[in-house]
Amino acid sequence: MMMNLDEQIGFSAETFVNRLLKEGQEVRCDDSNQNFHENLRVPYFYDEAKFKRGQQFYRRNVFVMFYGKLMGLIAILAVPSILHVLKYTKMSNEPKTAYRRYLATLFHMIIWYNEDFNPASDLWKSLVEVRGKHNMNSKKSCKAGLNYISQKDMALTQFGFMGFVIARSREIGIFDATKEELESFIHLWKVIGYMMGIEDRFNICRDDPEDTKRICCLLIDKVFKLKVEEQQSDFLQMSTALVNGMWAMNPMLIPEVIMIRLIRLLNAPEDFAKHTLISRLSEKLNKKQKFLLDLMEYTISTYKYTALKFYHNVVMNASFWLMKNFPFLAFYSFGYANSYVKVLNTRPTQSG
Repeated sequence: MMMNLDEQIGFSAETFVNRLLKEGQEVRCDDSNQNFHENLRVPYFYDEAKFKRGQQFYRRNVFVMFYGKLMGLIAILAVPSILHVLKYTKMSNEPKTAYRRYLATLFHMIIWYNEDFNPASDLWKSLVEVRGKHNMNSKKSCKAGLNYISQKDMALTQFGFMGFVIARSREIGIFDATKEELESFIHLWKVIGYMMGIEDRFNICRDDPEDTKRICCLLIDKVFKLKVEEQQSDFLQMSTALVNGMWAMNPMLIPEVIMIRLIRLLNAPEDFAKHTLISRLSEKLNKKQKFLLDLMEYTISTYKYTALKFYHNVVMNASFWLMKNFPFLAFYSFGYANSYVKVLNTRPTQSG
């Protein structure tokens, strides 16, 4: 059997991350890059059985998967090059627009985790729609004198969807993942990253789960922890809009609480007590916020129990159904006309 490039030259996560952060910023991820056109096909490494196992792993852990992805999406807002493009589009600067943008992202994600992967499927159509929007936003941003969407930006966005699941499995509530499940989940996101135009040399999802975990941990230390803890005003504005927008899906989502949870997720547990930013933000919480922080931590800890895991998953899927069919809290917050969000030119009907 022919060895892949990583096996031939010996893989170094440190070298990969350094290359991604330096060279990846200089290479575009839009239709000005020939690779972007070539990647719109079934990847040469695609394994249907692995892809489906990755989807099953998501469905078995749907509640904490949503939590991990929420944290990941907030973390990538701290990356200036990503934030600049998002601010320019004006599609997530305040709760109403953030609600619509991130609910659409959620609906696309549900399709990716449930549908078959082939050129005639809704999953394929969803990927084409999303990459088309990325391409359009990259060109518009560049034309306006801002940065284009780079390979680095897309790889860091890829982390936002799967990084915490791999690097912080137990911390987000995944207590019993097997190596095969993690490998399959990584394969799924390797395929999606490829379809989005990420070149193989910048795709953070590698064949060896341990290599992928090391990459994700390094990205946390070299990028996300530093940027989130800077607490820049634009980042705080956009992250607050995201959380307040998604409040319509889960009223327990409070910006101050989510920020503390994110910073804890980015740091080792033994550092919590001496972490000045965590201490400072915790001191500002009112009684309700402190209760919700404790409740969130307790809820995640109960995911190790089969019966409670089943319950949380049912509640999560019910929330997805409500957001697609009767988003009543959004009616109250944003008005009826703004509450329904469509992808693929139709409201999704499949359960999350």
